[in-house]
Amino acid sequence: MKSSGSCVSKEPAFRQRVADIRRRWRAEGGGSLDGLSVLDGPLNFGVIRRALLPAVRRRSVVLGGHDPDGHLFVVGTSQIPAARQLRTVRPPEE
Repeated sequence: MKSSGSCVSKEPAFRQRVADIRRRWRAEGGGSLDGLSVLDGPLNFGVIRRALLPAVRRRSVVLGGHDPDGHLFVVGTSQIPAARQLRTVRPPEE
């Protein structure tokens, strides 16, 4: 599959962000990155990234990614503005 010109120009920026994350990881005493999965294999990571971008740009989204089979997932915050766990429950009357 051939990449479009606009996506090709974004890939060096992505690689730079990954390199920066690695530098900061090591500067903070992070362990070796050897053995961690890298962007290789049968999946088309550019297509996966482009599919994730609209979803993860939503305000309530905290994290987005994909599993080893390429299935996308997005983790977000609750859509209910009030905290559900903080409601007061009265004990039953005797």
